[in-house]
Amino acid sequence: MQWLIKKSIKKVAYEKYDATDNIGGQMSFSVALLNEEDTGIMLTNIYMGDGTFLYLREITNGNPSIKLSEN
Repeated sequence: MQWLIKKSIKKVAYEKYDATDNIGGQMSFSVALLNEEDTGIMLTNIYMGDGTFLYLREITNGNPSIKLSEN
């Protein structure tokens, strides 16, 4: 049971933003879902005028599987 508690999602954070200067309304966002060991996933949705793009990154012990941008 202790293992299950450590592995369940404990931390949730999100950030909304404008992906480009010419598209407003903060339609793009990133959501991080982490357990108490800072392991989990981050979903990023980038809204462009002609569509959206959804990306998933794995995070292990606070380190992303792919380098994250400064933005």
